[in-house]
Amino acid sequence: MDKGKCIYLYAAGLVIILFGTLFWICLWYQTDISPRTISIASGVEGGEYYNFVNELKKRLESKKGRQVKNKKTVGTFENLSLLKEKAVHLALLQSIFFPHDKISVIAPLYLEPIVILARKDSDISSIYDLENKQVCTGPKASGTAQTSDTLIDFYGLNNIKRKHIFFQNDGKQNTRQECKAGILVMGLNSPCLKKINSTSMLKVLDLPYTKSLANSQTSFTEFTLPEGTFARHPLLPAFPDKDIHTVAYTALLAAQKEISPTLVHDVLEAIYSTDLRVHFPDLIPLEKARNWLNMPLHTTTQEYYNPLQIMESFANRMESYAAIKELLFAFFAASYFFWLHFNRIRKKKEQALVQEMKDKLDEFVQVTMALDRKQMQTTSPIELQHIIDQITELKMQALEDLTDEKLRSNQMFSIFLMQCHNVTSKIQTKILIML
Repeated sequence: MDKGKCIYLYAAGLVIILFGTLFWICLWYQTDISPRTISIASGVEGGEYYNFVNELKKRLESKKGRQVKNKKTVGTFENLSLLKEKAVHLALLQSIFFPHDKISVIAPLYLEPIVILARKDSDISSIYDLENKQVCTGPKASGTAQTSDTLIDFYGLNNIKRKHIFFQNDGKQNTRQECKAGILVMGLNSPCLKKINSTSMLKVLDLPYTKSLANSQTSFTEFTLPEGTFARHPLLPAFPDKDIHTVAYTALLAAQKEISPTLVHDVLEAIYSTDLRVHFPDLIPLEKARNWLNMPLHTTTQEYYNPLQIMESFANRMESYAAIKELLFAFFAASYFFWLHFNRIRKKKEQALVQEMKDKLDEFVQVTMALDRKQMQTTSPIELQHIIDQITELKMQALEDLTDEKLRSNQMFSIFLMQCHNVTSKIQTKILIML
């Protein structure tokens, strides 16, 4: 194979490879690999996170035909770790962790106020009285422990005796006997808070300087716990017996940024288009979720909250397709001109080679004519036989050297072969006459 053909094939192969690569990239960007079985990191069994995922699970499985696994965890820290390791598809997190460079918010769910409870038999009447007291601040892998760190630092509490357990009495265990007070972070529908009433021998502490506390952390929102939140029976004292000022996190449903858009849309439909709010009345409605805190919302969530953004995204995609189309057109145009250039070079080389063979053919014809004249002047059978051998050898050399098909079909080549045959026949006849 000559060099021109090699270059031509190389250029054609390059075009095919590049076109295939661009096509694969476009296809990859349009492919939405949505898992049929998903796992969601929640929290401790029986807790609000765990119960929320159970209710979400029912709606995703019944409405969307997906299988959902509710993964029990210690809390927010473990959930975030599982999400970063891609061990789960979704996770419930507190807003304390956002913004995050690898994680997107699927939806803000509900507020989780910080509630500080103290036993009535203690001498604790404010957060500053927690000094030198044993306080339940939540397991180390929980958001409650992180919150406790924030509060201890903000209020300058240096001598709290921390116990890394939840402050609860759920029938299975009563940690309220081990601590004088406890820091809790949970929604108002938490089973733990629902069990608190005026007979629980507890009191709720106000948080001072809540505005400054909220301004110190972007994840905090000022929150008022209304009087009678936990107990409103007419024959019993309201609990709490006054409005309690505190701050709250936002419970969030989060995922890796590259999560399937279809899965995100199905989850949002399960949250906002089903009766989930009946079970969680403090669920942030869609109208408020659209304008919630400045968080890194997933692209699909942004489109769901703001339908007009879908048109913007569509327009952006169409612009991208147009740019790709122009790029492909420019590439094919360049490839075509590249092919034309090398095709001209190849044709010139072919023409030069054919011309060289034609010149050589002319030489063969001239030699054959010279041998014909020589045989006319020769009367020796031996010399005549030698001329025949020369003609045969000349014909074989021509067939070997003049390989171009166009040249072999040329009339001049046919004349040459006919001349060789005629001269040979003439000499053979002459030899027979001599004998």
